[in-house]
Amino acid sequence: MHIRAIVKVACIALGTIVAALAILFAVLTVAQYGAKDACSFGWAWFGCTLRQHDGLAGGLLGALVTLAAAWVAWRAVQQQIDEARLLAHGDRSDAKRLLSNSLLDVADGLGAVWRIANQVDTNDAEAIRSARSAIMWAIERITDPEDMKFRREMLGALGWEDRSSFAPIVNGIDALRPFAYEKNLDDLTDLEVVIGRMSYDFENCLPKTAPHFEDFPRGSVKAMSFGDLVRRTAGVEGKEGYGESLYEDYFEEDERA
Repeated sequence: MHIRAIVKVACIALGTIVAALAILFAVLTVAQYGAKDACSFGWAWFGCTLRQHDGLAGGLLGALVTLAAAWVAWRAVQQQIDEARLLAHGDRSDAKRLLSNSLLDVADGLGAVWRIANQVDTNDAEAIRSARSAIMWAIERITDPEDMKFRREMLGALGWEDRSSFAPIVNGIDALRPFAYEKNLDDLTDLEVVIGRMSYDFENCLPKTAPHFEDFPRGSVKAMSFGDLVRRTAGVEGKEGYGESLYEDYFEEDERA
């Protein structure tokens, strides 16, 4: 517990003790009211009343001390809970920032990989060899086990809402791992499909990554609802009779935030 918290708890304890003594004083005053041998008010009054009403004073003082101890303990626990909540919030913010920075680099690399795979001259053996070499190197770096361990640790530290947004991207990176081997690059179309699928998750979660995928042959770049994704996958987005997203304003406000 921090020094400030300790001081706060000590002040609460002191205030509670003062309040307990005030209550005891008030009760003894009431007990003295109308008594035949009432103690005369003065410096010795408190000691005199304690002797005359020792049973009452002892029971009341014990109850007040117990109550005060319980109050101090409760406040200390609440202080620790508040600090833990603030720490957790700070940890989640840091985790989101670190994970976002890591994934921004991944999006940059995947945009380059997609363009290489999409534009390579399939009639030029040397160009194909160079393209595969660059792609394997890039995928190996993107899917590095230590980097993936870090991303999953950051993912685990997020709140459930952020975790549900980032998880598809992190899981998608795992799906890229086979393309780090030349035997799986005979048909670069398979790689393009995986990257294209991930690009939707990148755009929805990290709008800043959109420029990396803006040349993909899949329509205009925008935040999509689930229905938008289904229509785009089916190739009927924007066609009459297939409906449209009802959440455009929501997505735009979310991006501005």
